[in-house]
Amino acid sequence: MSKIEKKIPLALKGTDYSFAIIASRYNQGWVDKLLEDCLQTLTSHDVNPKNIKIVRVPGANEIPYAANMIAEDLEIDCLIALGIVIAGETNHHQTIGQSVSYGLQRVSIDTSIPVINGVMVVSNESTSRKKK
Repeated sequence: MSKIEKKIPLALKGTDYSFAIIASRYNQGWVDKLLEDCLQTLTSHDVNPKNIKIVRVPGANEIPYAANMIAEDLEIDCLIALGIVIAGETNHHQTIGQSVSYGLQRVSIDTSIPVINGVMVVSNESTSRKKK
């Protein structure tokens, strides 16, 4: 059997890259924490805050539309989608999660711009706290 070697983190430099972050306003407290962590990660890798465009949309379902508009109108290197969809009494959360994922994948394929899907579908509020 082979031994698993310790992974060495990549030295990533974001100096020359621009990003757009689309974040849902729904479940804003949790999404704001995701946004804060995302911004911290980008700036810790030398992405200039001036090269980060933040767009807020009402809910997760609007994220793919905004992503598509941004991809068509702005010169960016990567899109990041952030949102939290919490399960209710129906399967609506699954429908939203699947349509958002499909929409974001379409944006990436159609525009050749990488899209990071940070929209989480969770079973309850305590799960969303754990994932932050």
